Amino acid sequence: MCSRHEGKLEEPYRDMVITIACLGLRVSELVGLRWGDIDFENLTLKIQRSFVRGVIYSTKTEASEGILPLDADLAEMLLARRTRSPYTTDSDYVFSGDSGKVRWPESMLHDHIKPAASAGTHSGTRIQPCCTPWAQPQLSRRNCYATPTSKQP
Repeated sequence: MCSRHEGKLEEPYRDMVITIACLGLRVSELVGLRWGDIDFENLTLKIQRSFVRGVIYSTKTEASEGILPLDADLAEMLLARRTRSPYTTDSDYVFSGDSGKVRWPESMLHDHIKPAASAGTHSGTRIQPCCTPWAQPQLSRRNCYATPTSKQP
């Protein structure tokens, strides 16, 4: 997949790419998210686990653990995802596979997420970063997130 296929990113990969871009998550942290990690009322999301090679672990580093602010548009997208999902309890994974189990992150990263992130747009959604951590090294990836918007610049 490359930028010429940007309109073809299907669910759940579109929501995954937007979530990663907005929050600066590692793919292993993304697939480790459970519905109970998201506080829709207070617009926060708690990072506390990752999924690597078939095993749930704590996050890669202590600095990766924590509570992140959740953009209202991103929260709305995730809440809509929850209403469409057959797996909605607090212990269920946000981006579970058809069986309800964690999706394998390595193939998702290679086949869907990296190509989408490099293209920057998918399915009419432009990801507009609020900052770029490599341009502002004093900011951690946890302080840089983007806002999904349906408007093209």
